[in-house]
Amino acid sequence: EYSKRELRCALNVVEVIIATAQEPVWPQAGDLLVHAGIQFLYQKAGDPVGASFMCCLAAVILHCGDETGFIQVIEGISAAAHQAGMPEADAGALLDAWMDCWDMLMSIERRRSTCLALCRLVGSGFMPAISRLAVVVNFVVEVVAEEGELEPGPFLGGGPVRAGGPQKARRKLWWSVYEDMPGGLTSYFRLMVEQGRQTIAAKHGPEAEAAFDETLQQVDPEVMKQLPPI
Repeated sequence: EYSKRELRCALNVVEVIIATAQEPVWPQAGDLLVHAGIQFLYQKAGDPVGASFMCCLAAVILHCGDETGFIQVIEGISAAAHQAGMPEADAGALLDAWMDCWDMLMSIERRRSTCLALCRLVGSGFMPAISRLAVVVNFVVEVVAEEGELEPGPFLGGGPVRAGGPQKARRKLWWSVYEDMPGGLTSYFRLMVEQGRQTIAAKHGPEAEAAFDETLQQVDPEVMKQLPPI
């Protein structure tokens, strides 16, 4: 049994390992993620472990080459929470808790990696993420605005990297996602939206694709206008 401080430290260490590894190492962290996920769902915003858990899960989503893997992690956390006495704890509830705790992410590196992970969930055709697309768009707009305020520097990070290990690992990971992509995060988001549409159409047919387009149309157009053109 971990104390909250031990669990937070363990998650930070695992996040760095996942983000910097050349090979997938996240399966070995499954038990830790499940334990932290249950605590996160139970405590929600009141749990100081929350930000570390969200960033560790984001690292898994961004580093895992096959979307089947990270979807299994999310569903595994939800199933374990259900068995622990939280019958409402499905994958959608996990995403809701994640989104509700956005303000716990105090650095742009944490917000950026979390935002990228949510975009990738949309791109994978993960329905709980697609149904919350309006919230994902708001996060993208917020991070794009923050990036625009940064001075040029390594990894768009505003000068010399002075952050500790986790911050450096997050910068390396998100930079690898859209390093060579003109338009940066905005381009990545639009790519994931189109990929999500194609995935939904391939898996579930034209009716599901039409439902996806309807969900996209429900996003506030004034918010979408805040994304810079590519």
